[in-house]
Amino acid sequence: MKTLFTGTILALLLAIGSTSSAQPRQTAESMAKTATDRMKELVKLDDKQYEGIYALYLKEARRFLSGRGNKKSGDPIMSGDPVKSGDPIMSGDPIMIKDNKLLDILTVNQFKIYKAHRDKMQKELQKAKKLEGATQPVKMLR
Repeated sequence: MKTLFTGTILALLLAIGSTSSAQPRQTAESMAKTATDRMKELVKLDDKQYEGIYALYLKEARRFLSGRGNKKSGDPIMSGDPVKSGDPIMSGDPIMIKDNKLLDILTVNQFKIYKAHRDKMQKELQKAKKLEGATQPVKMLR
């Protein structure tokens, strides 16, 4: 479950794009707007859908920026025990919960497009992680 939640956050960040240390820190609002704008391009959201998706992404971005993305914070979600977090949203599979919320906003066809794109991004992320691990220098044994 930790991997799925982390994957969701990483996918959100990938959708937003990386920021360099020279740039000002992004706000939850700017992160949500960027992600929602990309969703609008991907699945052709109408104005009402845009508002609903923006609200969902804003909540995710605020949660992420409040320290939930920090493993050192002692956050039960990131430590693999979301039930102890006391967050009712996180008491189940985060991907499934988000998907259910998206299904309330998107049409079935829009959701299929989104899901196919998300799955493709997750596979690319996993592939990149494997490549990163393969390029780590091997320590010599004495």
